[in-house]
Amino acid sequence: MSASSSGPIVCPTTPWYTRRMLLMFAMLAAFAGWFYKDYRWGYPKKAAVYAEYKNVIDQPDGKAQWTKISKEKGWDDPPDEITADKIGEQGKFAVGLSLGAIAVLGTFLVNRGKKLTADATGFTPPGARAAIPYTSVVRVDKTRWKHKGLAYAYYKDAAGTERKAVIDDLKYGGADQILDRLLSSFGGDIVDIAEEAAPPTGESQSGASTPAG
Repeated sequence: MSASSSGPIVCPTTPWYTRRMLLMFAMLAAFAGWFYKDYRWGYPKKAAVYAEYKNVIDQPDGKAQWTKISKEKGWDDPPDEITADKIGEQGKFAVGLSLGAIAVLGTFLVNRGKKLTADATGFTPPGARAAIPYTSVVRVDKTRWKHKGLAYAYYKDAAGTERKAVIDDLKYGGADQILDRLLSSFGGDIVDIAEEAAPPTGESQSGASTPAG
């Protein structure tokens, strides 16, 4: 359907958004599991090895004894010093990363069924209670559209307060059609990245004249 037609436009979340959010969740969950493993088993085991090292190394000929013990058991020589504070840090990292993973998953589940929609008279951002009439938009910022797929529509609400709506083409597939429809009859300000002009004929890119012949 052409963006300039008056038919409805429905933009669901994109596969890119789904992959991105699930990948972020998986990475955070994996790191949380790694730190929890160190907190629960890895670091306590290393702390026990270090405690045994301290007991052995303080004895006469302790260095030689420890070298023999460490070789037999496959331990580091000398082992890392693991304190209760270091063990606690692993637990804190595990908790923080777990909360981050839960937040990402929750955000994904909340947004998964949302849609960006439009009709002949306006567009409705995901979760909005009412449509935003095209005629209420006073300014469109496209500076991040080319590289990020983001545009910001500034509009006046019923009380005359200026507000901002996001048109996200990476998150909602087909959002470019909504932006095109908005701009097709838009008479307000458009903020965009100015394209770099080509240098005039006979000049180098540095601005210096190019010798002829």
